[in-house]
Amino acid sequence: MVQQLGATPVIGPLLAYTVTLPLGSLVAARGARGIFLPQIMPENFLRDSATLLLLRPREFLANARDLVTLRAAMAEQAPRYAAIRAPVVIIAGEKDRTVSTHIHSQPFAAAVAGTKLIVLPDTGHMIQIAAPDLVIAEVEAMIGNIARGTAAAAN
Repeated sequence: MVQQLGATPVIGPLLAYTVTLPLGSLVAARGARGIFLPQIMPENFLRDSATLLLLRPREFLANARDLVTLRAAMAEQAPRYAAIRAPVVIIAGEKDRTVSTHIHSQPFAAAVAGTKLIVLPDTGHMIQIAAPDLVIAEVEAMIGNIARGTAAAAN
């Protein structure tokens, strides 16, 4: 609902430049806690992250537009997933309520050849906080695989 209003001409900017920052500041902690579920949000996450910058008028309006157009954009992109040739690793949380593993991660992995899909049980959206060692290991493994492939191609 807020995204729809935020993406509406006149009403969106009016909200963004008047009430978004003060009202958003009041509800930001609750919203941020929700993206961590079932994990617990780190104590100083809002203070230590740039999350509250999303409440600045331009960012709020851009985010609202992105969210309102997201479904159509994904539907347009999905038929081209099979053309992706880059290495892909998806680490998803089984309990993610922001980006559904069943709706997004699994179909994407099925459409892109060679995708590695890791679904973490009892884990929410903030994978990088819930399983940082796994994320780092997967990024490093991907870099190593790319470097080995590049070296082999050069020989």
